[in-house]
Amino acid sequence: MINNFPGEGRQYLSSDTIVDRNYHQYPQDFLNNLNPSGLLMHRISLKKYCPIMLLRNFDPANGHCNGTRYTVTQLNSHVIEAVIAIGAHSGKRLFISRIPLVPSDNQFPFQL
Repeated sequence: MINNFPGEGRQYLSSDTIVDRNYHQYPQDFLNNLNPSGLLMHRISLKKYCPIMLLRNFDPANGHCNGTRYTVTQLNSHVIEAVIAIGAHSGKRLFISRIPLVPSDNQFPFQL
């Protein structure tokens, strides 16, 4: 779908951190190819004006909550700027920086 939008895209990568150094036996390529349920992929490609959806409650009082749809307006190195596409809070801006996601079930000895 991202290829249907005009312009130059930008790729964003996750950051893998091993929590317990005793489990350093997993190669980085293996970690980057994992896609555990509830977590995002290692690599995501975005283009200006493409739609995105927030997957967690960020600031519900201002409309930034799980399921809110946005339109990307700026793609920077460390921050993505987007505006709410529809609804009562339409037009409000959100600046998305890297957000740590740590699995709660501790199935894997690392955090993304």
